[in-house]
Amino acid sequence: MTGDWLAEGVPVAQLSAQDEHGQFTLFELPVFPSEQEQISQIHEAESVKTPSAISVAETPLDTAKRLINEYCQREFQNDGNFSDLSNVGLAYTTTEEEELEVQVSADLVNFRMLYEVDGELVARVQFHDLDDLNEFLEDLDFSELVAFAEEHWEKEQAVSVPAAYNAYNDIKEHRPDSIVLFQIGDFFEMYGEDAKTAAELLDLAITTRPLPGIGRLPMCGVPAHSLNDYVELLRDKYDVTVAALGDNGERQIITRLSLDHEAEAAIDAQEAVYGADAFGSRTLGTIPDPPEPYLPLRDKATQEDIDAAIQRWNGSIESKHAVVRYIERHGREKDTAAWLSREYGGAPAL
Repeated sequence: MTGDWLAEGVPVAQLSAQDEHGQFTLFELPVFPSEQEQISQIHEAESVKTPSAISVAETPLDTAKRLINEYCQREFQNDGNFSDLSNVGLAYTTTEEEELEVQVSADLVNFRMLYEVDGELVARVQFHDLDDLNEFLEDLDFSELVAFAEEHWEKEQAVSVPAAYNAYNDIKEHRPDSIVLFQIGDFFEMYGEDAKTAAELLDLAITTRPLPGIGRLPMCGVPAHSLNDYVELLRDKYDVTVAALGDNGERQIITRLSLDHEAEAAIDAQEAVYGADAFGSRTLGTIPDPPEPYLPLRDKATQEDIDAAIQRWNGSIESKHAVVRYIERHGREKDTAAWLSREYGGAPAL
């Protein structure tokens, strides 16, 4: 062995051997590094920074997910939810005054941002492609996302509310004593003082809308599918006018009197037929002892039976309410005349 030397940068050992003819042959063998040298070489290789395979192969969608995850970790300490790439949630809150839901999401399929308030899309920002959208996702800020949604919602309300409010006021002007329910889509809305009154009576959440020249307009609403239930609750104290949208888009105006007014209207109608003394001369509020039924029971009560029973009215306003409710439930069942007789008292005093 003659010693170590480098062959093309690799350590080798040079050996020579003499054959039987006295000729020397040169051999070169690689010299393997020691264990310590191998460890040093590994550390040296690891210290060299090269682009990772992941970053080199990152697609625009991978980038979008990474940016959203970074934002979600920063704001919510959670990763984003990518179960629906067309609706990746970025912000959710409620407005301070109206308690309306505000939601902002990214559509990674169609390259756009979606802004919703109270379940209504108020703004849509379209991007050219996913790379274009990713530039926006690099600087996400929760407060800015929410503020953008609320700003566009208020602009939209400033345009849509006046038209409905003006139409509502036209109806209210002709029916000042009614609570007016004005249909907007799948809801019936009430405005101003009507909204305050109805919200208290029906235990509804009252909100406000911006109205140019007026400020914040109080309003509340009920779903169309429950309209009749709410109308009956309101009629316990108030006349109710419903402004519904017909199939042709025209307004259909229907007024239902309160129970008090409906009962009084029924009494007035009877007096018009039978005269002012049709109900006798009893003092209001005096309720006589119930008499024995004075009409024979039949399978069906006739109109004459009902008219005769009503003329024996006992003068109690609560009894007026009772007859309205009873007639609505029982109509012309066979016991109606007898019930009216018991409720409204015996024959009038002469």
